[in-house]
Order: sequence, then C-alpha cells, then structure tokens
Amino acid sequence: EHIVGAALRASGVHRDGVFIVSKTGQWCPGWHPTRHQTLARAVCIGDYAQTREAVDASLAKLGVDVIDLYLLHWPMSARAPLERPGDPHSGQRLDDPSHAEARVAAFRALVDLRKEGKVRAVGVSNFSERQLEELFGQVGEYPAVLQMEMHLLLQRHSLRAFCERHGILVQAYGNFHQQISKLPALNALAAAAPDLASLTTQPARIISMRWALQSGVAILPRSRKPEYIAANKAVFWPGFRGILTAETMAELAQLDANTSLQGAHHLFVEDAVL
Repeated sequence: EHIVGAALRASGVHRDGVFIVSKTGQWCPGWHPTRHQTLARAVCIGDYAQTREAVDASLAKLGVDVIDLYLLHWPMSARAPLERPGDPHSGQRLDDPSHAEARVAAFRALVDLRKEGKVRAVGVSNFSERQLEELFGQVGEYPAVLQMEMHLLLQRHSLRAFCERHGILVQAYGNFHQQISKLPALNALAAAAPDLASLTTQPARIISMRWALQSGVAILPRSRKPEYIAANKAVFWPGFRGILTAETMAELAQLDANTSLQGAHHLFVEDAVL
C-alpha cells in the first residue's frame, strides 16, 4: 500500500483518476493440507475493531482520505480453533460460530466506515452464497463486490446467478493458472487467431480472460510485471467478435468441472464443513 501511495503521488495523476482497492486479512497460524498434495496457509479476518484499524492503517499507508473499494479477504477468523488434536482440518470448519461472528462484525465495520466516508464501496472475497445471505440477515445489505475463483474449469453458475439477482458485481480470478493455459480448447482457439498471437505471448490465457468478460463478470488479471500489464490489453482485441461467438461460448461452458485450482480454495467452492 505504501508503494501504491508513493507511486500515486509521484505520478501527478489526480486522485479521482485512480480507483483504489484494498482488503483486510492476515496469515492465520499454521499450515493445512490441500487436495493438491501441498500445504497452504489461511488468511484470517479480524473483528469489528481490528477491521476499523486495518482500514485506518491502509489509508495512512496510501496517503489518501478515502479508499474506493475495501474487501474482506477470506471468510475465516483466527478466533476459531485452528488446531484440534487428531483433526488437521479443524481450522477449516467454515461453520464454526467464531468464523460467522467475525464475518458479520468485520462486514459491519466496513459498512460503518462507508457511512463515515472512509471507503466508498464494500466487498468480500471467497464468500459463499450462504455466507452472503448471513451478511444480509445480520447487517441488512449485501456487499457491492464478490471476488472469487472463476475460470473455465470452475464456472460458478449458481453463485453468479445469485450475485446477479442481488446486484453484486463478480470479479473473477484464476484465469492465468497454468492448467487453464494448457486446455486444448483454448489452444485450438489461439491457433485459429494468429493476429491475437502477435499481440501476446500467452493467447490462451487472454482468451480465458475474454471468456470471463463475455460471461458478464469483471476480471482480476495479473499485473505484477510490466509485460503482464501490456499483454492484458489484448483482451480488447476486436477480432474476438469472430472467435468467441455464442456457439463457442456454449461449447466452452461444457468444460466446467467444478474444480478449484488454488491451494485450499476448494473449501470456499464447497463452503466446506470438514
């Protein structure tokens, strides 16, 4: 955040010309086994006071008076027991009351901060339909944005429909995963579009991102390197009108395998109670 703030000040760009997004969350203690035979760490959110402190800290690091969109990172709290004897997945029980209490308290804090003018919009990441309903039932509103893993192998039709019904903007991540770039269907489309290949060295991933856009969601592209940012512009290539037709989109819908590719994120897909 302090790097973004310094860059904004050095750029000379007016504050209103930039949309600033941040989120709260910190690493939970411990590591958890995943279905990919790896270990993953969880990100925990805090309670009401801790969430307010996190936003104030973000504002100070960024050097701004208001953040355009602020999110809760994961639907988990360090207040829930993270380790129980003989149960390595104990910290992943998303039905634990401590998780629910933290979700509601942290969301309520963000809503209050929006009313106070410190954030303009409130969002969440990796929440399920049940957890979104939980927020509405306790706080009286839904978040403006839901960031979630969504790609050709995990298309999230039900959750997307829920968000559309309740006016929640979906932001999809995961379209740059190497397993996505290896999908034969995407590589066949890339081979049939040599003009796209002249714009990017990763046409399959760009097609995946364009698929998400045409599915009616926003996307979270990779931007860690300048070459990623330059390649992302290819998603607006005019030739897509002849590539991702309605027929092709229907064919790509058949690739859905309800499969998470991100560490222990299958917990969020399944709203897992282990």
